[in-house]
Order: sequence, then structure tokens, then C-alpha cells
Amino acid sequence: WLLILLAIAVLSGALAAYALFRDLGDRVSELIESRTGIKCRIAAVHPRFPFGITASGVTLFSESGQPILQAKQISSQANLLRYLLNNRKTSDLFSSLNGDQIQLTLTRNENGEWDIPRKVTSPGNNGPKENGTAFQRRISLTNLTISIKTAHGEAARSYKGLQADFNPEKNLTTIKLSGSDESAQISFKNGPDKQYKLQAENFSLALFAPAAASPFPLENLIWDGKITATSSDNKNFTVSGSGRVLISSLHHALLSSRTIENLHLPFDLNGTLSSAGIEQLSGTIDLAGETTRFTGNIEGWRKPVIDMAIDFSNFSYDRAISALPASLHPALPVIQLDGRMTGMFSIHLDSGDPDSLDYTYTGHVDPPKVVSLGPNINIAALKSPFIHRVRTTTGKDTTILLSPDNPDFISYHNIPVSLISAVIAAEDGSFFSHHGFSIKHIRGSLIENMKAGRVVRGASTISMQLAKNLYLSPERTVSRKLEEALITVALEQNLGKRRILELYLNIIEWGNGIYGVGPAARYYFGKRPEELKPMESAFLASIIARPRSHWRPDPLATIGQGWLEYLQIILCKMYEMDQAEVEDLLDAGIPESRIDTLKKRVFGRPLT
Repeated sequence: WLLILLAIAVLSGALAAYALFRDLGDRVSELIESRTGIKCRIAAVHPRFPFGITASGVTLFSESGQPILQAKQISSQANLLRYLLNNRKTSDLFSSLNGDQIQLTLTRNENGEWDIPRKVTSPGNNGPKENGTAFQRRISLTNLTISIKTAHGEAARSYKGLQADFNPEKNLTTIKLSGSDESAQISFKNGPDKQYKLQAENFSLALFAPAAASPFPLENLIWDGKITATSSDNKNFTVSGSGRVLISSLHHALLSSRTIENLHLPFDLNGTLSSAGIEQLSGTIDLAGETTRFTGNIEGWRKPVIDMAIDFSNFSYDRAISALPASLHPALPVIQLDGRMTGMFSIHLDSGDPDSLDYTYTGHVDPPKVVSLGPNINIAALKSPFIHRVRTTTGKDTTILLSPDNPDFISYHNIPVSLISAVIAAEDGSFFSHHGFSIKHIRGSLIENMKAGRVVRGASTISMQLAKNLYLSPERTVSRKLEEALITVALEQNLGKRRILELYLNIIEWGNGIYGVGPAARYYFGKRPEELKPMESAFLASIIARPRSHWRPDPLATIGQGWLEYLQIILCKMYEMDQAEVEDLLDAGIPESRIDTLKKRVFGRPLT
């Protein structure tokens, strides 16, 4: 009988426990919503041996009713002794929480608002204390997936776990997120001076790309380092940090046709952040041991006003270029440079007013000297006759013999001065005075591109165009521009201006399948280049930038008003260079009143 009674007691206890926990999930859900304002659904609640509780199928909902957190199970172990010794406060019962298979989804709408619970109320307990000492809490989550969705896209990343420790006694909260080979730890310390610390190891920033909407490719950035921020009012933050940014597996059509791997940028920085911007910003960036120091201020966030100064101290061009991955110069596998610079580069830009762009450099600069650009680039060979190969629009290769043996080759001394002045007027007004690059045109193109929000104008000089036509593909990428700049330096270093212009006019495209000024003059006007009139020279110069507009022979007979006005602009510049006469301008329809305002100036090129 005793055994029967004992069995009945055990069965009764089991049935009572089942009845107690059967609807506890709904009751706990209601309790959480009533005490915090967060909508919650719990599929089931079970006891956990020896003194704990496990909730399964847990879902927390956002303001719009979408799941924001989903967990297969969340459990907590009870501390009965602390509960009994502290007047049976419910908040003293549990000191830790464990969760598994967690899905956290954060969504931001098109108005920039996060879809999270808005009316969260405090449960009304500031944390228990025993003999004046606050109890510590810990949350451990395993197999965690975080998703961020915004109008700019979405990203998800899985982590092994997240551990959060709350230490009220020290006013310290620490959160550590760990992946298979990455980790990040954030700590918050309250007090008269609040302190925030972020430490990362091989941590990918891909998760934050949709939220940041940054022009920087966060999805391809990995960060190692530390950042500390302190504040007395949570409005102004003094920030300091150091570390390394690694760009990995980046494929961006604007940067390069190749995938960029392993670009390391060690840095350190200091500054003061507030709602007004960044003040007293300073720091360093390292490129293969060549360190640049920067200082400045950034006023505002939406349309910032930037004032920055970058200090170069005995900065080696060769060591800096060696820090760039090969994917940023695929056509130049070997680059050797000579030269250094010591000085200060300053820049000012009001991003709301692109015309405000201003930059200056003060200090010493060695003209960059190209020692080698690899086996495929032999600039010295351009001094002698050579064969240039061109890939046509049909995909076929054609060759151009740059030699007097080619009847279509026009030597520099046989190119009419009117054509030279027209080309310079249309393409590169300072060709005979610069060393391959026009600072004025670089500034102008940057301003126009900022206004348009995309690349609408380049700043290529004749030397840069020759570099592109001789050695590079027509793609418009940062890597090709870098290669173009290096080859331009080599061209200016090894060839005179006359030879550069001679090669340029004999290889560039003047129409579909028309390469060189000799075939161009013959096709459009049935003449040799030396027979061209100023208006005809102006036309040939005008189509260099757009050679495939399907022009037919004798184009001046059918030219439209818009293009005619462009030719008039070129002719006026030619007149100022003393390479066109008043009669040429009148024949082109330019009013006498406009001609009277023009002033002739000395044409700055050697004529013999």
C-alpha cells in the first residue's frame, strides 16, 4: 500500500506540474507584454532540472507586428537561495539567461525609422542588491544569426555566440560577439564620464552595409583594432583608436575590372564627435611603412564642410605604390619609382557647394621618376619607328606603322599649325606647359562630377590620352586611371612634346575604322592634312572626344547649329593663339562684335 500511495503521489505531482506549465507560456507572454510593452509569444514553458525554466518557440515582435527576435529555446537557472534571502523578490530569482538558435532581424523603413518596439516600459526594478552590492547578470546566446534590412539592401551574418555581462556594481556592460574566425567586443561604462570601448579581431563590417549606406564598401572591409569614446553628456564624444582596415574580395566596376584582395591600411585617429560634426580630427595612415599624418575638421553630417591637411614627411613614391595590390594595376605587374615628397596638402570642400573645392600643396616634391613599368611597357622604343596594334569596334585587330615608310604617317613638321592649335584648344589648352597633368582641369572635372553625382567629365591631357591609346583598355576605372598616370609620367620623362603630339595625332580614332590624321583628312575632306583650312581643322579636333558619331564626308555642309557653335568656340581659341584669321571667324558665322572682344596671345609652342 505504501508503494501504491507513493506512486499515486508522484503521478499526482506530475499531473499538477503538467497542468501548471501547460498554459504558462501564454501567461508569461502576457506578463512580459504587460510589464514591458513588448509583444511576445512563447510556444511552451518547461521546468529545467534542478531549479530552472526553459521557454521554447520564443518570438518577440516589432511595432508593426513583424518578428524581431526568434529563438528555438531560452532557458534560465534559478538561484533559490538568493531569492529566499532577499524577501522573495522575483527579480532575484534568475541571474543568467541562455538562448540557442537565435534569429535577430532589424528592419529600417524608407523614412529611416527602425521597426522596433516603441512603447517599451520599465519593469520597475533597478536590480537587486545584497549588502549594498549589485548582482551580476549574464546572457549567453549560441548559434545566432543577425539580419539587417533597409531600403539600401539587406545583409545577414551568422555567429557562434553572443555573451552579454551586466555588472551594476561597476556600472559596466560588456557584449562580445564571436564568429568562426572573427570577434568584436563592446563595453559601456556609466558614471560621470561615460566610456564606450570597441575592440575587434578580424571582424567583418558586411553586416552594417545596408544600415550605413556608406560610399565605402563595408561588405568587403575587415577591421582589427580598438576604439574608445568618452562623454560626460552623451552628446560630445572624445574618440581615439588604432588598428588596421583590410579590403578583401572587393569587386567594384568603378575601381577595377579585377577583384581587389588584401589591401592593408593601418591607422590611428583621434577626434571629438558631436551632432555638429567632427572637430580636432587627427591621425595617421600607413602605406607599406610610408606614413601620412592628417588633421582637420568636418562640419555637419548631411552635407559636411571638410577642411583637412595631410602631412607627407620624406614620403617614398615607390614604397607607397608597393602597398597597392596587383589588381589595382593589372596592366603594370611591375612598378618601380624613384622620388620623395615632404610637405603639406590642404583641401577645403563644402559638399553642398562643389564650386567651393580648393586644394593647395606647399613643400618639396621630387618629380616622380619611372624606373620600370614591367616588360610590356618600353617607352624608349617609341622614339623609333614601331607598329601599333588596335582592337577595332568589330573585335578585329588592325595595325598602324608609325614610320615615314607609311604614306599615311604625318610627321610633326608636316602637321598644319592650324590643326595643332585646334586640337590643343579642344583637348588640352596647357599641353606645351604642363608635365602630363593639368591641375586646373582636374579641379574642374571633380567639381562637375560632384554636381552630377557621377563621372561625366574626365581630366585627361593629350599625354594621358596617348598613354591610354598605346597601352590600355578603354574601361573607366580607378585602376586604369592609375596605370594611365604612371605611363604618362614615363612618356613625359622619355619623349619630347613634339613626339608625343606626333604619335597622338597618328594613332587616335577619328571615326569608325579611321585611325590617324592622314586617313581622317582624306576621308572627310579629300585632302592631305597640310591642306586643311582652319574650319576643317576645328572640325577634326571637335570629333576626337566622340569619334563614332557616324560623320560622313564633307561634314561641314550638313553640320547642325549646336555643333557649329562648338566649332566657333574652337576657332575663337585658335584666333587667340594667332592661328586663325578674322576671315576664318567670319566665314564660320561668328559676329564681328564677338570678334572685337577677342585678344590675340602668343601661341606657346615651338614652331620649328
